[in-house]
Amino acid sequence: MSEAIITGLFTISGVLITSIVAIISQSLQIKANAKIARQKRLVRELINNLDAFHHLEEEYIATLIACRTEKGDTTFVTHDAILKEFRKKLREKDMDLDFSPSYITYYKKTFDC
Repeated sequence: MSEAIITGLFTISGVLITSIVAIISQSLQIKANAKIARQKRLVRELINNLDAFHHLEEEYIATLIACRTEKGDTTFVTHDAILKEFRKKLREKDMDLDFSPSYITYYKKTFDC
């Protein structure tokens, strides 16, 4: 009879240990999935902000071209010239911006946004 009790105790302890390990593992997996979801959301927001920045930059350039041509200015009135002027000013402030609109499409495909 004592063998049956010992076997039963080992069986119960084995089940308890297995259950505890499963619960801990599942809890860690839930936390990891939540962290991954949060990171994906942040990446999606960053990509959307980058896209919005690009459109805002295009609007500023178009407005600046219109203002400069209205005043009769003939220097730096093309899109590329103004873009280079902006980028030069950023580099002077140690904010180098190497950006192309095609990167947005690449990032969206890469990060599945």
